Amino acid sequence: MISASQLSDQLAARTEQFCRTYLPAGRRAGNYWQVGNKYGDPGRSMAVRLQDAGTRRAGKWADRATHEYGDLLDLLESIVGTGSFSETCKEARRFLNLPEVSADLGRAGNDQEKPPSNFDQVESGRKLFSYGKLFKDTPVERYLRGRDISRFGPALKYHPRVFFRDEDGQSRQLPAMLAAVTDNDGVVMACARTWLDLKNNSVARIAEPKRVSGQLYGNAVRFHSSKAGGDIIAGEGIETVLSIGSVYPGAELAACLTATHLSLFDPPSSCTRLFIGRDNDDAGELANRQLRSRAEERGIEVVDLVPTLDDFNDDLRKFGRQILRENLNRQIMAAITRPVPWASLRMP
Repeated sequence: MISASQLSDQLAARTEQFCRTYLPAGRRAGNYWQVGNKYGDPGRSMAVRLQDAGTRRAGKWADRATHEYGDLLDLLESIVGTGSFSETCKEARRFLNLPEVSADLGRAGNDQEKPPSNFDQVESGRKLFSYGKLFKDTPVERYLRGRDISRFGPALKYHPRVFFRDEDGQSRQLPAMLAAVTDNDGVVMACARTWLDLKNNSVARIAEPKRVSGQLYGNAVRFHSSKAGGDIIAGEGIETVLSIGSVYPGAELAACLTATHLSLFDPPSSCTRLFIGRDNDDAGELANRQLRSRAEERGIEVVDLVPTLDDFNDDLRKFGRQILRENLNRQIMAAITRPVPWASLRMP
């Protein structure tokens, strides 16, 4: 049976492929893959070494903002986010096209110091979200309305002082939008933070203004509706998903936060039709393909939704609600096989 260290070595031999699969929002820079964090957000705080360089091994990564580091199994453990190392190894074997085994390989006792456990991060995320206040009449509502968004929900809260640690390890408190990331049973598994510039009603002009604490794998920030039936619209960022929701107020929405986690989204058993509202870039296209493949294997009908510009919030702000609705209606009508009540669209 292959050991954990052997799995790590095999992942390291395919580091760039690993990064392109699980961290598609990142970019290659010399011998490193640069990305915002271990959840795959855009940015440059975290770097993964792509090839061996002397005694420095491929697959090793470090995040300057959080001071976390590890190998690709550690990184995959955060992406899978189940808190079970056997599930991490299962995902590693799937990526490497190795046969599945039932045993939990475990980690050697002399392994390097690990980042905080998934359980600690989930509890930290739950606690932070519980401290927030409802978004109504707060800078969160003003920020979103400033982006022409009119769809909201209890998954959003506001906190005036959330700790932000920069790449130099310096901490300060800044106002932030909080979003509850939940599983299919509605349990809060993570808290997404978006630090805000209150003066300009915008995202704060800091390095990596969006971060997540907790378990993202398969989960999403959800905006529920009793009119959706078995339909769900899943996308990447909160703003782009709520832009679609501003056009379709009766739709069920799921914001997965990154392209990586859009590809890993786990639709609930009640989902019979999935609308994938991806961003208009390579990472979004890859996530769309991967999620479509997984959903169709489960018998879920899939409809692709692609913005004209970079994302649907750009479309909403540039073209307005009416044109965005027309563009979405056109894509939906070209793909559906049965009526869409929440969009007021029926089969021709």
